[in-house]
Amino acid sequence: MPELKDIAETVQQVAEAISHAIGLETEIVDQELTIVGGTGLYKEKLGEKEERGNLNGNFLYARVLRNGKTEIVEEPCRDLTYDESSLIGKTKELAEVCTPIRAGGRTIGIIGLIAFEEEQRRKLIQNKESMVSFIERMAELLAAKASEKEAFQKIQIANNEIMTILETIHEGVVA
Repeated sequence: MPELKDIAETVQQVAEAISHAIGLETEIVDQELTIVGGTGLYKEKLGEKEERGNLNGNFLYARVLRNGKTEIVEEPCRDLTYDESSLIGKTKELAEVCTPIRAGGRTIGIIGLIAFEEEQRRKLIQNKESMVSFIERMAELLAAKASEKEAFQKIQIANNEIMTILETIHEGVVA
């Protein structure tokens, strides 16, 4: 099955490209809620778990992993299902678009576009349709790259098996 951690360098490059292109922070997590790519404070948290890694929880990322649908949160501070910080009123995020990365019929990760400043929030909300379209295309790009990497690994395994057979066939003939 395709995995984002197998293409971690590409994931980080895509996170940085998204952030530079649209002026929002970007976070990319895998199917286990591990941060694989990010900008700003998320870059410092690479390898850490979001939502304590609770895949069965009802916070945003776990929900999107399960339902496979893009969600827009316009006011995280008022949404008690956003994340743990919203429960105690300490959410720093002002808005977020969160979309699944789907490959092989399953969700392998999530891309989040996050606004930390009021200008970013306004931009995100005013342009939410184009932001969603853009982030969904980026999710498709990452899914394709992960699937390509998986296919390449399978081809390498098959090639190694064939080489082993060819290298040892003379032993069978002699026997």
